[in-house]
Amino acid sequence: MAFLYRYGKYVEWGSAIVIVIAMILWQLQLIGMHVAGSVVVIGFIAYWAAVLPRLLHEQNH
Repeated sequence: MAFLYRYGKYVEWGSAIVIVIAMILWQLQLIGMHVAGSVVVIGFIAYWAAVLPRLLHEQNH
């Protein structure tokens, strides 16, 4: 759990930034829709993989 508290915020912010950059690059037509969609899905999973365990741990204590 200490690992998530130490590095979870970095994963949250990193995945959010990657998602936003992917959407901007897609809107500028620098990457395709499928690439942007894949990046968003992977970023979404990484974000919730970092957030959900901490939320559940805080809720139980």
